[in-house]
Amino acid sequence: MMLLLVRILMFAAGFLLWAITSIFPMLDRIREGWDGLGYWQIGVPIVLVMQFGAALVSSERPSLSPLWVLAGHALAMMLIHPAGADLGLVPLALVFIGLPAYAVLFMTALMGRKLAGFLKST
Repeated sequence: MMLLLVRILMFAAGFLLWAITSIFPMLDRIREGWDGLGYWQIGVPIVLVMQFGAALVSSERPSLSPLWVLAGHALAMMLIHPAGADLGLVPLALVFIGLPAYAVLFMTALMGRKLAGFLKST
């Protein structure tokens, strides 16, 4: 049950990272989330802290846990995008944003799992 809850929370974190930063401020036009400072300075650190916390309490393998965040993020990218914009640059975003994001999320999850193992052994 805990694993399912953690997966849902991480998927939601990835989705909300894009959704909130794309729509905020709500009076402005919809833009790509990573065009704003809030994405990088507020959203990404929150997601990394959530990833670390999820690794502390769940039994998810560190190699799989980043995929939940990235899946939520990808779904949000497909659903929320500027009017008239197509998804032609998604492969480029996958290479230049997705792969580095996976690496950082993986390392964060790995550190969380190592700390969880250390705390259980003491």
